Amino acid sequence: MAKELVRILHTSDVHIGAFTESWSLIPEKCLRSFKFIVDRAIEEEVDLLIIAGDFFDHNRVRQPITEFVLDQLSRLPMPTVVLPGNHDPLEPNSAYWRMDMAGKAPLVTLIKDPVGETVRFPELGVAVWGRPHMSYDDVSLLPMHDLPPRGPEQWQIAMAHGHFIRDDSDLGRAYPITRQDIAMCDRDYVALGHWDAHLDVGQGDVTAFYPGSPTWVGLSSIVEFRAANGSREISVTSFPVTH
Repeated sequence: MAKELVRILHTSDVHIGAFTESWSLIPEKCLRSFKFIVDRAIEEEVDLLIIAGDFFDHNRVRQPITEFVLDQLSRLPMPTVVLPGNHDPLEPNSAYWRMDMAGKAPLVTLIKDPVGETVRFPELGVAVWGRPHMSYDDVSLLPMHDLPPRGPEQWQIAMAHGHFIRDDSDLGRAYPITRQDIAMCDRDYVALGHWDAHLDVGQGDVTAFYPGSPTWVGLSSIVEFRAANGSREISVTSFPVTH
């Protein structure tokens, strides 16, 4: 039986590797940001952690950095879903292929299927779908096109890393996500990444948020899914990330 209350920590755009070079004035900022996220997920006892793209700033991150990331991921007692973004696409030289997630962080699921895949958590009554970036050249990727039908789980989540089209001035942007994409996705929540701001872009009955980058603007989100006595409610709360 699914839980009446499911709590998810939604983050994106951690950009690990952005401040780790020797010339950086703040070489450990992104690492401290991610450690804070892991600490907060544990303290809040969330049921699931979602990282919606650009976990890494690039695919050239050095081994000490990937080892730090694995050490942090291995601390998480809850499942985690990671979606590669446009900064860390799942290309042949991707940082993800150089990490032994299965051996050191078995609760982490990396979204790998180019056409999209669904990760199911029946004990939570949650399913998460996402389509990864596969190349630095995939500027025509449509992150939220051709989603599969809604599954049997009570809460259906889509992950997408792309640019929300606000008006005609955004036409032509890479990785477009339209209002219709969100309104017609037949999901309860869309966990977005790519924009640094905490922003509500929900459409109709679909709740959709950019959580804010923990590294760049010091924000992420806790999302609560509550179902009881025939009612369903989703609430999103932004929280500050200290470096």
